[in-house]
Amino acid sequence: MITEIGILGGTFNPIHNGHLIIAKKALEQLNLAKVYFVPSYNPPHKSDKHMVSYEHRIKMTALALQGKSRFDYSLLDYTPGKKSYTKNLIIKFQEKFPLDELVFIIGADNIPQLKTWRNYRWILDNVKIVAIQRNYSDTYNPVEYEERIRKIVIDPVDISSEEIRRKIREGESIKGLVPKDVAGYIKKYKLYENN
Repeated sequence: MITEIGILGGTFNPIHNGHLIIAKKALEQLNLAKVYFVPSYNPPHKSDKHMVSYEHRIKMTALALQGKSRFDYSLLDYTPGKKSYTKNLIIKFQEKFPLDELVFIIGADNIPQLKTWRNYRWILDNVKIVAIQRNYSDTYNPVEYEERIRKIVIDPVDISSEEIRRKIREGESIKGLVPKDVAGYIKKYKLYENN
């Protein structure tokens, strides 16, 4: 029997409760067998100015997913010396799960940017794309490939990694924004305090 596996990529810098909510909604609404969280090793669209190491981001992701049997993390985007491109990641997942259907989960705000991704047409042809719409008022100019993307609307999630990093820099509490073990890890290694 073919099962569907979700792929949720991101910098996870740091992973937060909003990521977990998005994955849970996708899991439930699409009846996915599992959702894999894939920290990006070297994402082409992001600067590394405030990025902690890949190892720290993997460890925080692992802590956030403890005890969640239908969530797991993947190291398939480990690409030392190279940029992390979605096509290459999908090929690796296809090789690892040849009998499963892959569902690539993105935020709805990424729909118009998708055409700037390398090999975006190949991506549309080789994986199901599901966009999570976190705000009913999200608006953008329609794109020609929009009908190929399934949308899931969820209640607004007002959490961002950028805001969490700001709070840490300014000595504010991040309680309730990240899983407890992730908060402990950030504190232990003094992550984001000075960058």
